[in-house]
Amino acid sequence: VSPSIIDNAGTVQFNQVLTNVAYATATTISYAATPVALPVGTGVTIAGTGRCGTTKLQTILKQVPETFVEMDETDESLFNVRIPSITNPELADAAVKRKLFDIENNPLYTPYSTFAVDGHVTGNNFLHHFINNKVIPHTFILRRRPREVAKSLFRLGWIPAKSPLILMHFNGPNEGDVMPFNDWQTAHSYQLCFWYCCEIERRLKNVKNLLIGNDVPFFEMTLEEMLDVNIFNKALELFNLPTIQNITKEKENATARYKNSYQLLVLDEDPPEEFLHNLELDVLNRIPREEKEYILDSWYKIWPDLPYR
Repeated sequence: VSPSIIDNAGTVQFNQVLTNVAYATATTISYAATPVALPVGTGVTIAGTGRCGTTKLQTILKQVPETFVEMDETDESLFNVRIPSITNPELADAAVKRKLFDIENNPLYTPYSTFAVDGHVTGNNFLHHFINNKVIPHTFILRRRPREVAKSLFRLGWIPAKSPLILMHFNGPNEGDVMPFNDWQTAHSYQLCFWYCCEIERRLKNVKNLLIGNDVPFFEMTLEEMLDVNIFNKALELFNLPTIQNITKEKENATARYKNSYQLLVLDEDPPEEFLHNLELDVLNRIPREEKEYILDSWYKIWPDLPYR
């Protein structure tokens, strides 16, 4: 199998015009900085990579009584300020205030009910701004095998640091606050997807430390465990939320939701597993050793059958 053919098939061509539009939009959106007094403990956030099941989790949360699920798809989406807020914490804080303002004024939200926001809010450094605004975001940490996440991103052409609008959602090695990835510009597109999985694992360490330091409860589960109603109810009990009788079989397809907004290039089949494995090992050898060891330790606690050791 030719690496160049596979790489071209999995890459959405970088479009500087679209990228400039995305950045310009991010820096010109107007945010309301009015403080919001939501009751302490009313927030639920979801931490994890993209393509790990966060959309399905939000769908399940809609079944929970007294829960308002906010999908973060408004014009004032936190996604729009992810990149400029890296160097502008005041913008990030104002964006969170605006998000809380929007939730509180949504007709579907009732006082003292629980609200749930999108998973990437946690993965992109907004979590501490929720805490600073006196909203305790009880957190689901959702896990999916890194190869499955990376293959899903690659199959769709959602390549970190390459796909224009994906820059708004997913961290890339071209950013200043991420784990180094040596010579990332020469990396195969699949490797950028796998690196993203490694980066989110690194960030989850900081998320856990932040939650523990602020006495915020969190519940960690795999994608498969999420679909077990007994395990899911344990999380709801931890968060003092009503339990549910079963988990709906209705499937909400995140890919379908985004087709009008993203340039997708879907592959008919995945590259060979051995080929992917060699690319993954190369990524692990191009990130800092201490980070690599932490990431592998974390993964092996969940999936002891992974092939990297």
